[in-house]
Amino acid sequence: FGNLLSFAANEYAVRPVGTAIEKARAKISGRPSEASFRELLPAYASLRIGIPNGIMKAMKITRTGFDPDEVTNPNKWGALRLEAWATHPSPRIRKWAPVINFVGRAMRAEDAIAKSILYHSELEAQIMRQMLKEGIIKADELAARHGDITANIAEYPELIQKAKKYAAYGTFNEAPDRIAKLLIKLREEAPITRPIIPFISIASNLARQGFRDWTPGGFLFRGNVEDQVARSYMYARAFIGTALLALGGYLYWNKQLHLDAPTAGPEKARFYGLKGQTRNQGYSLVTTNEKGNEVNIPGRRLEPFGHPFFTGAIIVKNILNGVSAGQEIPTIILKGVRELGRYALSSSYLSNVSDMFEALSGSTSAEQKILRIGASTVFGFVP
Repeated sequence: FGNLLSFAANEYAVRPVGTAIEKARAKISGRPSEASFRELLPAYASLRIGIPNGIMKAMKITRTGFDPDEVTNPNKWGALRLEAWATHPSPRIRKWAPVINFVGRAMRAEDAIAKSILYHSELEAQIMRQMLKEGIIKADELAARHGDITANIAEYPELIQKAKKYAAYGTFNEAPDRIAKLLIKLREEAPITRPIIPFISIASNLARQGFRDWTPGGFLFRGNVEDQVARSYMYARAFIGTALLALGGYLYWNKQLHLDAPTAGPEKARFYGLKGQTRNQGYSLVTTNEKGNEVNIPGRRLEPFGHPFFTGAIIVKNILNGVSAGQEIPTIILKGVRELGRYALSSSYLSNVSDMFEALSGSTSAEQKILRIGASTVFGFVP
């Protein structure tokens, strides 16, 4: 579901908005724009290539455990097939290893489909940019040159690399940053820390995108992005995320969002709602269906794009509650920062820390504390 949201957001929101921002930035700085709206159609039309290729890769991964097309040395294929339990001393367990590993294979297969779609979309956009950079604008010349580049795509490693990077970002498979690498190393060398930091790479990327890229902070972050179009796409994500933050705050202020309790009934004024959740769910978007029954969508299902929305609602909630209670500004700020910190913690790869703190608090019974801490410990040791 996260990959589907990411595909829709990056392709149908970030790509056109980013292109518009790139053209505006180029005009202001007096340089040629490196992106064009002419690249949108071939990028979207690439679905006819990306989907079939992604399905073929997914079938290979489901059957063998890896995609041979991504491995240049066939001598390593056997080693790559050695997944969890495949090397267990017991022949009986080794026999059932493919069944045990099926869930992991299915997740990688789904990633392969999403990566393929995003890769071919960005590759088509890169090819169009290359052709326009060469001064080719006529339709027949574009078609001929496109065929030539496609047939000799290996001669354009920069285009391939940018397309792979775009696909990795869109599926939250970017290389871990320095902090995530340290946590991964700690997790491997000290297994006792697994209940606290069970999953890192993808969760780290989700948190980084949700709390940095899709927020006003995206306007400030520069990193080592030198590509002008990629930078414009960063600004597009920050712009969209800022709009989501403002929307969350506005809906709460307009009494269409409720952070403390679920919605009551199918009243139109309460069609949207937020309610506090536990067990690593953070906040949830609550609405009602046609029958008036409550429908709860955990914020985790909407990450990273739900983070700015919930953040805006939390900020406005604390301001309104503080003002109505006659609190001083420092107190309002402190309470808001504390709630945002808890929300960020419960939505990151350190979510088990938040869950353990919640379990140890006085808000739950002794039986619930034991159950939740035990579940965190057990699931933390999953490879």
